[in-house]
Amino acid sequence: MRKDQKAFTLVELLVVIGIIAVLIGLLLPALAKARDSANTVKCSSNLRGIGQAIQQYLDENAGTFPPSNFPTGVQISNGVMTSPYPPPLGYTHWSALINGNLWMPATDYLLASNSNPNPNAPQLTPFESTAMWQQFQCPALTNGGLSPADTYSSNIDFGMTNESPIAGVVDLQAPRLAYTLNEALSPRSQIASNPGFSPTPTRFYRFVRATQVKHSADTVLATELWGFPLAAQTSNPVSGGFESNSRRPVSGFISFGTSSSNLYASISGIYTPLTSYINQILTDPEVQIPLSPGNVQSTLSYVGRNHGSKTYGSVPGTTLGHWDLRQTNFLYVDGHVETKRLIDTVYPKFQWGDSMYSLQY
Repeated sequence: MRKDQKAFTLVELLVVIGIIAVLIGLLLPALAKARDSANTVKCSSNLRGIGQAIQQYLDENAGTFPPSNFPTGVQISNGVMTSPYPPPLGYTHWSALINGNLWMPATDYLLASNSNPNPNAPQLTPFESTAMWQQFQCPALTNGGLSPADTYSSNIDFGMTNESPIAGVVDLQAPRLAYTLNEALSPRSQIASNPGFSPTPTRFYRFVRATQVKHSADTVLATELWGFPLAAQTSNPVSGGFESNSRRPVSGFISFGTSSSNLYASISGIYTPLTSYINQILTDPEVQIPLSPGNVQSTLSYVGRNHGSKTYGSVPGTTLGHWDLRQTNFLYVDGHVETKRLIDTVYPKFQWGDSMYSLQY
């Protein structure tokens, strides 16, 4: 006797496929949320580690916060900086100064790479590989972070060109950078008169001691950068195009001098917390990029909105809508890290310092 073989009908197959599709539709958002949560935790952990490294730097440097950046090889004589602009040897960045994996002073790396006993061997420095820099990366950002202004050819972000007029110069900076410091605590390079810099500074930076900060638990020390290269770009004085401005710290203060984003170029010397001028922060840099270089009203626009589902809404204290309400991680001077919206550090409580400690009056 011949037995009939049973098989699924077309209707049954379609039902099974439909059930699988529904399950996938339910599972994917959960997986995306879990991945985002893991990225948030990892980025927070890396930022906390940076805080510990900065604390070690403080212990070894008389309690003084690291500078954000300065021209490599800069010299100051009689109150005048001799480094031309753009710096021919690039910049030395705070990430190099606090990286405990580095076994020699950062300024020695150029000498070391140029004195390789084997002329046929690749003359690479730690700044031409991401191997020792995982601490400074955040998986929520593309490629882990932004490139320096001067970097090796395979690491240049799309649409950017190197700043140094000398080919092959690499900034002494984490090759991929996801974090930035608070400019009120971390001075920029203009710490003396520099005739070769444009615009010519009318006031200068100074180094800040941790003991000067009045409310360490409520003062931001570092945070995440925005995950899009064009949101941290500036004009390139060499090529006329654009370059990465990832080395720059961010400030919760605004100046009403010659350039609202360059506090050191304020002729009037007037700067004020952004609490009353929140509308100067871009509500959604991802939509509003490319920014107009030199016309950024607040460098807090560089701060990331990297975590959570993308939602828009209004924000108390502002008259603008369509704010990107995603969160980011913030490291405070006392060492703790909080995950919150950027706007929560400005209003209702201003958390970027009781003053611009790093500016000379």
